[in-house]
Amino acid sequence: MQWTDIFDAGNMKYILMIVLAGICLPVLYMFKRREGETLAKLSGFFGGPGSDSSGLVFNGNYAGIPFRIELHQGSKYSPRRMEVLYSRPFPFPLAVYKEHFLSRVGKSMGLIRDVQTWNPAFDAKFKISSPKENEQAVIDFFKRPDKKEAVLCVFALGFEVLKTTDGGLFAELPGYHIGHIAPEIVEHLLRNMENLYRND
Repeated sequence: MQWTDIFDAGNMKYILMIVLAGICLPVLYMFKRREGETLAKLSGFFGGPGSDSSGLVFNGNYAGIPFRIELHQGSKYSPRRMEVLYSRPFPFPLAVYKEHFLSRVGKSMGLIRDVQTWNPAFDAKFKISSPKENEQAVIDFFKRPDKKEAVLCVFALGFEVLKTTDGGLFAELPGYHIGHIAPEIVEHLLRNMENLYRND
């Protein structure tokens, strides 16, 4: 066997796989490290009691309220995403999702029930859900232009989910990039999340 036999058609796919792995793994490591370093820099803007950064997780404070950012690298079954939890209890259960083709079809067929704010332009953009006993509270909530504006601003950043949890208000952005972790973007997100609580 000569050394040139290594490059026959049968072996080439394995050689290509090794070469690609050799290129991709260092690049992925570099991006992960860069994202972790960018998260750590947020402490200069959102520091305070309990603030810390570890790997792809950052805990900080905004307007005296703790928040948490988690970056998920994704896998075969789970997409790359950024999650933000603003740890302040919300007055009622609420979930707002970016409207997609399938949810529009489901709504038109009566298979998906969502809360209508009676603002056609706003309702066309989002699927809004809440327990039936809270629907009137949701409708009254979105009668305020500043609440609709806050939701629009959050989704304009690329987020596709905004919902309440036991821990507070949660937002999710699929397919994030490092620009989404910039302090001014995070501050803009948190300011609009906080605006959803304001009663003035």
